[in-house]
Amino acid sequence: FHHRHPVVMRKSLVAMLLILVIGLVPFAFVPWQQWTWYLAGGGLILSIIVFLYGYISWYFTYIIVTDMRILQVKQQGLFNRELVGIDLEKIQSINLEVKGIQQTLLKFGTIVIQTIAGDLIIHNMHHPQKVHEQMTHAVRVTKQDLEG
Repeated sequence: FHHRHPVVMRKSLVAMLLILVIGLVPFAFVPWQQWTWYLAGGGLILSIIVFLYGYISWYFTYIIVTDMRILQVKQQGLFNRELVGIDLEKIQSINLEVKGIQQTLLKFGTIVIQTIAGDLIIHNMHHPQKVHEQMTHAVRVTKQDLEG
């Protein structure tokens, strides 16, 4: 069971902070007015909703590696979930890409699983080396079991 890196929530975090700041700006000019409290409260509630939207998409998007297949569950928004499963014996290769200083320092990258039918690309995977090793081991064991 593996999640993507929390860095994928950065857009939601920036939007949350921007909404929060916009809601609090009137306090700098007209402090202690009733409407400024409503605006600040509305900004706080809206910023929490925006962040929760990104958090839910991150939390419910994950990879499961079993002894028979690799499953990717991808949550997009609140009501849209996609499930992709690949049988281990159909996998031709598993590649790992860690590009740039940000991905290297924060330990995330892209895993590309190649099959006869096409590629499954998993972006922003947290600890991609560990996930790659686990996937490669599972494929190797499955192919050995099929041969012998």
